[in-house]
Order: sequence, then structure tokens, then C-alpha cells
Amino acid sequence: MVRIFTFVFSFLCLHSIAQTFSGTGGPILDDGSNNFYTLTSNGVTPATMDTNYGLETVCINLTHTWDDDLVITLIAPDGTEFELSSRNGGDGDNYTNTCFNYSAATPIYLSSPPFTGTFKPEGTMSMVNNGQNANGLWTLHILDTYPFADQGDLLNWSITFGDQPAKPFPFSFANLPLVVISTHGVVIPNDPKIPGEMRIIKNPNNLPNHVTDSANVYSGKIGIELRGHSAQGMPKRSYSLETRSNNVSSLDVSLLGMPAENDWVLIANYSDKSLLRNYYTYFMYRKMGHWAPRMEFCEVMIDGEYQGIYLLGEKIKRGGDRVDIHSISVNDTIGSNLSGGYIFKIDWEDPGDIGWNSNYTAVNATNNLKYLFVYPKPENVKPAQIAYMKSYVDSFESVMYGPQFADSLTGYRQYIDEQSFIDYIILTEYTKNVDGLRLSTYFYKDRDGKITAGPPWDYDLSWGNADYLECYLPTGWDYIVQQSYTNQCAFWWQRFFQDPLFQNRLRCRWTQLHQDILNPVTINHELDSLANVLGVSTALNFTKWPILGIYVWPNPAPIPTTYTGEIEKIKDWATLRTTWLENHWPGSCNLYSGINDENSDVLSTVFPNPNDGSFQLVISGTEQSGKVDILDITGKKVYSSVIESQQTDFATDLKPGIYFLRYEGKTMQWTKKLIVR
Repeated sequence: MVRIFTFVFSFLCLHSIAQTFSGTGGPILDDGSNNFYTLTSNGVTPATMDTNYGLETVCINLTHTWDDDLVITLIAPDGTEFELSSRNGGDGDNYTNTCFNYSAATPIYLSSPPFTGTFKPEGTMSMVNNGQNANGLWTLHILDTYPFADQGDLLNWSITFGDQPAKPFPFSFANLPLVVISTHGVVIPNDPKIPGEMRIIKNPNNLPNHVTDSANVYSGKIGIELRGHSAQGMPKRSYSLETRSNNVSSLDVSLLGMPAENDWVLIANYSDKSLLRNYYTYFMYRKMGHWAPRMEFCEVMIDGEYQGIYLLGEKIKRGGDRVDIHSISVNDTIGSNLSGGYIFKIDWEDPGDIGWNSNYTAVNATNNLKYLFVYPKPENVKPAQIAYMKSYVDSFESVMYGPQFADSLTGYRQYIDEQSFIDYIILTEYTKNVDGLRLSTYFYKDRDGKITAGPPWDYDLSWGNADYLECYLPTGWDYIVQQSYTNQCAFWWQRFFQDPLFQNRLRCRWTQLHQDILNPVTINHELDSLANVLGVSTALNFTKWPILGIYVWPNPAPIPTTYTGEIEKIKDWATLRTTWLENHWPGSCNLYSGINDENSDVLSTVFPNPNDGSFQLVISGTEQSGKVDILDITGKKVYSSVIESQQTDFATDLKPGIYFLRYEGKTMQWTKKLIVR
């Protein structure tokens, strides 16, 4: 009997009885304030919360007529806070007998109102099982993020402790660079940035990266906050962060080989299950000859919980290694200094934004289009600078609205860098970005310079990854769809397509880019290479976020059930998109329609042709010297040289494509097609 009693006693000690504590509710105020509801736990045994015994379950009952408004968190006695549910449920109503347990099979963000049952919480419940005492004051925190619309009521809530406590997501090591962030249990807000620490580990020779390894890229202070608009409604959040020398002072550092700066972003790419669209679009735009944000793939841990694959990278900002324009100070209010540099955008307006209203309404809208300053920052921009930019853009728009908008001297070209608009339109149309031309649409103007389109930003809902505005279709014009169904587009996008010269230059630039950068063969190869870089890390990412084969706004059907399927879907869409555009770009590329290769062959020999950028030019006749220019298919000069003999060897770094070699001598001049492969 003694042995039996000992066994039973030991069994009860190993499997302690669950202990539940209940709290009362109250109104969920709808005035923008935080709502706190408390309960006190007493006599929890064992009192220390860890991986053996600790918080298991949280249950709530509440009424509310628009669940997406609510952010619900739990605060432990030591102040550690984690999210139970954040902006889930759309316009659905109520949380009815809703329980959160980290062992549940279904995450709350993949369920629907009234959320009856047991679900995996959105945040990291295991954070509270950190060795603290379970006895004390627990607080349920509810924020209605859309004030003055609909008030709700918390009916009751409870917490349960047991021997199956929430444990961290299982993680051993990262194959990609590992970013480890700590906020000491403070939920990261939308604004302002809160202090934290960050360590970045990238071991040499592609060795695995462990949390316990030395931080060989960065180890120091940061400020961090949520970023994005629709992205903040996603369970996998994106962040803005600032590297700091202490809790307040910014510190320029180089991260993962990118130029030193202090402003950085961590992009989640939750809706983009390929995880590649932003990275690859920016990469492609840089190959087109423009600056675009540099990004590096990484894996992220926040407060001990694995968060998946992210992009760590640059944000759009003025600087020598970013948008390289003149700085402008609060004192630059007259003369040439007043003319730049500026960065501005068309986008959602956030509290505190500064800008100016256009004199013209957006297409299909009754409100005037608004432009917003990015640089200078809203707190630094001066009235004279606002007035200058409004006057300059007004002048551009006035010309675009007028009948002579395309005039080569008095038309729009005196105000904008035409080539940048051509490339930006090609990028937006090729990717068919659902936000293209109307949101996250950036421009800049340097001192004494013209308006330049770009850099590109926010392309996770491109390449066929949106089930609205016809952007899932590889056919059709993005600018027409945007202007037909939205009320956020500037009227002047469509005017470019009404200018025959612009059409011809657009067509010529497309023909050049289609040879390599926008060729499906190139794109398929590069996408496969990038997918291979992510490799086995994707398995862990989609274990953390089990969304393969599941609709995530705004994924179009059919939805691939594998990561490989996601990559193939992009490649197939890009091939169809390329074919449609090749057959539908307006204009014709006849800048050199007068070329007669037969006559030029009489006057010269270029060998070999095609070539790899290296070739020999032999001039016929009596010519001994002259000038050679090489132009790309848009007419832009990309190479120039003076030759002193009839036979000259050239070694250029021309990229694959079609070019035109133009010779000017004393007695002859001619132009010959040059093909680089």
C-alpha cells in the first residue's frame, strides 16, 4: 500500500491539476482609448511559470459588431504582453466562447467570427512562461482601432494554468542570416518606435546560424514599430526599425553588405507566398539602371519566437546611397536651394503627413489629388517649400491638361525626366501592380532638376497576386484598370499614352528590355535561383504560418498547395504577361528606320556581329579617323570613342541587346545595327 500511495502521489505531482481564474468584463469604449480588465490569481501551485507548468489557456466572451477593429492582448504580472487576436474577422460580430491555447491546431487568424472554439493565439503566449510568479494581477487589454463607430462589451474572461503550458515555436537554426530582436515583452506598436535590441548572425561558408552564435553583423540598440497599411492587419507583421547608439540617438551601420544607414525595414511578405515579389521587382529595376531599395533575405526571431522569412532592407530615403539628391534644410527657402531636393508620393494619408492638393481631381473622383512629402520630413518642411513644389507640379499638370501637352519645347518634357517615367510605366505595367500609379507611388526632384518617377515600392501584390482590379489577369492595361475602377489616380498617366513620340520611345525601351531583363528565360532562371536561396527555410516559414493552399487576402485562385507551385505560378504568369505586352505596346520603334545595313556594309565591317560587346571595326575607303557612338534602342548614347585608324578593336561592357553604331568621319557618316548577346 505504501508503494501504491507513493506512485499516486508522484503521479499527481507530475500532472498538476489545472487552475482557472475568472474575471468580469465591462464596456469596450469606442473613443480611441485603451480598455483594461483585470483579475488577480492567488495560490497558483507551482507558482513559477516555465515550460513545465504555466499559462495554458485564455478564454473570452465579448460582443462587438466589427471584429476587425479589435486588438486583444494579455498582460502578465511582470508586464510581459502578447497578442491574443489582432484585427481578425473582418466585419463579423463577436467573440463567443473563444479560447486561446498554443497547442490548438487552427490559428485564430485562419478562423472566422464568432470564433467559437479553441485557437492558436496570434502572438507568443510562451513569453509569459518566463520564470515569473503566476500569482498577481493579470490584465486583458482591448483596443478599438476604429473609434466612434461601434461600441462593444466584454462579458467575461478567464485564464488557466496547467502542466501543458505554451512553449516557444520549435527552432534549432536558420539557414538564412538570423535577425534576433528583443523588446522585453512589450508589444510593438504602430507608433512611436519603442526601444529594443537586435543581433544579426551570418556565419561564413553558409554554416547554420544559431541564436547562441556570436552576432557578427550587428549587436546593439534599435527602435522598432509596425509599418504598412493593409500589412498591419496581417498576422505576420512588417516593421520599421532604426539602429541606435543608445535608446534615442540614430547610428549609421552597414547591415548584410548594404550601405551604412540607420533607417531599415523588415518586410513580412505574408500575402506573397513566393516571398520574392518585392525583392525581385526592386532587383529588376536596378538592372534597368535606377536606384531601388536593396533587400536581403533573413529569418527573424522576436522575443524568443521564430517569425519566419523576412526581407531586411532599405527604405526610400534621401542619401548618397539611396535617393541621391541634394539635401534641403529649413533655411533653404529662396533661390536655387529652394528647388530641391524633394521626395514626394501619392499614397494613403497618415496623421501628421504634410503635402498639397493638386488643382485637378483624381480620375473618377470629386476630390483633388493630394501629394505628400517624404523628404523633407513633415516636421521640417517649410511653407515656402510647400508653395514651390505645389507651383512646380501645378505647372506640369496644367501643361498635361492642355491641348499642346506633347509639344517638344513647351510640353511636359520641360518638367519631367521622360526616361524615368517610361521605365516606371514599363515596370508597373509588366508586373501589373494592383497599387500601381495610385498608392506607394514615389517621385523625386533634385535641385534645379526635373521630376523623376520612382523609386518603386510595395510590389507584393503584383505579378498576378491580387484578385481584384483585374490584376490577376496577365492581359490588359494596368493604367486603364486603375483609372476605370478607382478614384486615386492622377489624370496625367493616361495622357502619356496619347503622345505618339512617347509611345514610340516606350515601345523602343520595351524592345530593348525584352531582350534580356524582361525576357521570360532570364526571369525564370533568376526566380529559380532565388527560390533555391530560400531553400529549406521555406518549410519552417510555412510551418510557422500554415497558409500554403489557403486563401490569404487577396490571393487569386487557383491557390498552389506547395512553395514550388507558388514559384511556377509567377513564372507562368510572367510568360503570358510578356506575350500580351509584346503584342500590345503602342507606337513603333522606328528611330533608325533609315538604316540600310547593305550600304553600311560597303562602308565598314563589324566583326563579329552578333558579339559579346567586343568586336573589330574596319572602315572602308580613304577615312583614317572619325567618331564612333553607340546608342541603345531608345537613342540614348551609351558609348563614345574617337578612332585614329581604319581598323580598331573595341572592348565594351554593353549588356545584351540591340544597339546602333554610328560613325561620323570627314567624308561619310552611317549607322549600323549592333547586336550584343
